Amino acid sequence: MADTAPDEGFLLAVLNSTPVVDGVPTDELADTARARAWLAAAGGVGTEAELRHVLRARQTLRRSRAASSPPPCSPRSWRA
Repeated sequence: MADTAPDEGFLLAVLNSTPVVDGVPTDELADTARARAWLAAAGGVGTEAELRHVLRARQTLRRSRAASSPPPCSPRSWRA
């Protein structure tokens, strides 16, 4: 069986590339120069095509996570 841990780690890093820092949303891949450096540090090449693919993958991962998350509960649902 193939070791998928490196792939899973990379996908988790891609998913977490939009952290909220001190209450402010950030995007580590928004700036092209920073994104290329991020990709190179992750073992990539940093090409425009690679960045497009990673951004598409991140969008897909975020949609998948949102679709599989339970809906937020409201205080009304706490009442018996």
